[in-house]
Amino acid sequence: MKVNILTQGFRTPNGSSWVSPLITNRHALKELGLDIYFYTSYKIKVKECDFLIVDSKYGKHLCKQDRTKLYDFLASLKTSTNKVYFYDLGDSTFSWELGVLPYVDKLFKTFIFKDKDLYLTRMHGNTIWNEYYFNNFGVQSKKSFSAVVENREYLDKIQLSYSPAFANHSMNSFIWKRGISPVFRRSFNFSKNFIHPTRIEDFHPASAYREGDVSCRMLVSGYSDPIEFHRNKTKSILEKYLSTEKLPRDSYFREIRNSKMVVSPFGWGEINCPRDYEVALSGAILLKPSFNHLDTWPPIFDADTVVQYKWDFSDLEAIISKVLEDHEHYMQYAINLQKQYKYYTIGKEGQYEFCKFFMNMIKD
Repeated sequence: MKVNILTQGFRTPNGSSWVSPLITNRHALKELGLDIYFYTSYKIKVKECDFLIVDSKYGKHLCKQDRTKLYDFLASLKTSTNKVYFYDLGDSTFSWELGVLPYVDKLFKTFIFKDKDLYLTRMHGNTIWNEYYFNNFGVQSKKSFSAVVENREYLDKIQLSYSPAFANHSMNSFIWKRGISPVFRRSFNFSKNFIHPTRIEDFHPASAYREGDVSCRMLVSGYSDPIEFHRNKTKSILEKYLSTEKLPRDSYFREIRNSKMVVSPFGWGEINCPRDYEVALSGAILLKPSFNHLDTWPPIFDADTVVQYKWDFSDLEAIISKVLEDHEHYMQYAINLQKQYKYYTIGKEGQYEFCKFFMNMIKD
């Protein structure tokens, strides 16, 4: 079976994270019967395949602000023999791409609502936590209400894809390296030579001695008002423990490797990429606002690997105190998180799991 992919590739971190495991596992997928081909511009032969995937960065590049142009393009890709899929590279469970549903066979997302009926519900500020902060704290968002799925029958088209877990989020990862020009990123071809998978050496043992208590380096401004509210609340609680100002990447990695726990608030999405993966590499205990509403794969982040707190922050200080008082008990969360992360990113087992998931993902 032939899979053609229209993508902007390595131009963005999200794009890099989604194509990287396809490139590193390209040979293994071929042995299972899937031939993967990448295209950064449209050619008529792109339609000549069994499965055609268009990612949202390519869609944005194609249509600019004209959504009708995107919908017409997606409709034109359909033939009597192929399946056309759209890949939403957005960070959260919400999707700005719901309008493509009538024109594609599936809409893939890295994080989706466990309860897909939530896609039928209008939410203030386009995310479920923006809705929460509007209803409970009166925090307004400039983006008033999210788009919704207009036809319940389309809900089945919204399907879970794999998360950015399979990309390399170590200190030396090119995905997150500053100073790489867009021109140079565009020059990356779809070769394994440009991809450096996560290595066992990238992991710092969860059981290692840690002198620091808490880390939480983050930006507060530059987000929507509800996210800035969420992050400012986090900052005000943590001020007695630490500075939340950003650090150079090497200093930041040294800090989280030497910290007992890392607090990771929501950003544009619930799972904070790359921070949550960096914490898994560092071996620190990960503390996050509750994310029980979302589904993600691989199952790295769950109730056994992440210490979760309430969205109103009423229990955050108490949880930090508990972790400090009984660090040995809570260390098990970090051990579990590293164990899961290693399983899916290091070695043949993880490669097999990824290939099996991707095969099932694109097939009916």
